[in-house]
Amino acid sequence: MKGLKIAPSLPLPSTTPIYFSDINVTPHVFHLTPYTIAIAPVKPIIKGHVLICPLRPRKRLSSLSAVESADFFLVVDRVSRMLEKHYNATGLNLVLQDGHDAGQRVPHVHMHVNPRTNGDLEGRGGVDAVYDLWEGEEGDLKYWDGGRKKDRGAGVRVDEEGLVERRKVEMKEEAEMFRRRWRG
Repeated sequence: MKGLKIAPSLPLPSTTPIYFSDINVTPHVFHLTPYTIAIAPVKPIIKGHVLICPLRPRKRLSSLSAVESADFFLVVDRVSRMLEKHYNATGLNLVLQDGHDAGQRVPHVHMHVNPRTNGDLEGRGGVDAVYDLWEGEEGDLKYWDGGRKKDRGAGVRVDEEGLVERRKVEMKEEAEMFRRRWRG
């Protein structure tokens, strides 16, 4: 593994969809390598929140090959640096819940990356409020598929606020903005 370098971002496929678990997230992918994707999430808990996932759906981190694991963490590092620069962040929250009993709501390995700035959650309880956000309504993951709401189980509630289509548009726009950052 010595000297392993991350591949540059690949172009998005025009015909082959990209999935996060069984959800087509192709329009929301902003970084793609042969092994890893970075996507704008369904419901970010703070500005700049993104997900990094292995391209091949695997439930647990230990099920990744050595190459997949190395690429996954290299992408986490690269995306983290991009987010820090873009948002003038002075810190990051990196969260990977490995398995259902660890709070993983989607059975596909994924790392939450949240850029943090001084005072960003001051009005919501301070720096550690991010943990309450993950556990509360703000962090409750909502799903969609072709505009239809779906309950994926495992304690996940369906979004009843009518935010599904708006979120899809927001996520696509955010992914496009991040794609431009990679090129620029």
